[in-house]
Amino acid sequence: MARFRLKEKHYILTDPPEEWEQKETDQQTGRQGTKRYKVPRFLDPGDPSHWTGPGEIIVSTKLSPQFPRDIIFEGPPTPDMEPLDDEAIELLRGNEKKDPFLGYDDRSYSDRLLEKLHEAAMSQPTAPRADDGLASQIAELKAQIAALQKPTVTRR
Repeated sequence: MARFRLKEKHYILTDPPEEWEQKETDQQTGRQGTKRYKVPRFLDPGDPSHWTGPGEIIVSTKLSPQFPRDIIFEGPPTPDMEPLDDEAIELLRGNEKKDPFLGYDDRSYSDRLLEKLHEAAMSQPTAPRADDGLASQIAELKAQIAALQKPTVTRR
């Protein structure tokens, strides 16, 4: 069982699932139909009503009698989850191989992603801009506009 502490706000799939319910009334029969959709649950470490412990939200991959208040989540861990045990560290390391933007440091996932994108953008050489005759086409259009703006003489 891997346990994680949430460092940032998350939308994650949980077990039991969070559901959104939609009710519609059929215009012809007047009967009400209900549809339920499985949706991610919003967890905010800054909101005391979401806390599973004193000042924190702990999520895990399996239910454990030792930690009955943990929230069970489905899917891979997110980059902004802090591992609390060896299994969680191994799970995060396995995901680092799949996603080059993941890393295990104090910066948030978005900060690391922006840094990698900036490095990639700066490493690409800037090619000189090709004119492709654009300047001559602009000069030609300016001449045509100037010709159209000249006053015309009309004979009577």
